[in-house]
Amino acid sequence: MNDSDDWVSEDLGNLQERFPVSVFSQKQIDDLALDTQSLLAIIDQSPNVKKDEWNEQWSNAKSKYIQLKERGRELTRHVSNESQLRVKLSDITNDLLQYEKKGHGDILSKYQRRTMQKDVCSLNTTIDDFAKSLDTLISSINANQELKA
Repeated sequence: MNDSDDWVSEDLGNLQERFPVSVFSQKQIDDLALDTQSLLAIIDQSPNVKKDEWNEQWSNAKSKYIQLKERGRELTRHVSNESQLRVKLSDITNDLLQYEKKGHGDILSKYQRRTMQKDVCSLNTTIDDFAKSLDTLISSINANQELKA
């Protein structure tokens, strides 16, 4: 009320937010007492509890945990394979050392060198054949032009 005894409307805001109260009849209270899950459901629906938000966070955390466990298993598999790979590498290194000690390394190097030289020679032969074919083609073109002239 103001000075002239008139009612003045005030903005009270959201009353449910200001006074979060739920009113139940005796029958509803009796039903709640019989079924404890219904009381928990009412508590979960409360804006202070935010059960839906919590469920989403729980689901995200659970999913992240499962992903991390899978990644851990994958890394464990890789680590267990590492020792086997190191043993194989050691065996191959030892085989190469034995191979070189017995003189086979020099033979292999000479063979590789000769193979490369052979490839270069066959390439030169191919180039020479191409050059001869090109000379023949040019000669025949020149001969045809002389005939036409």
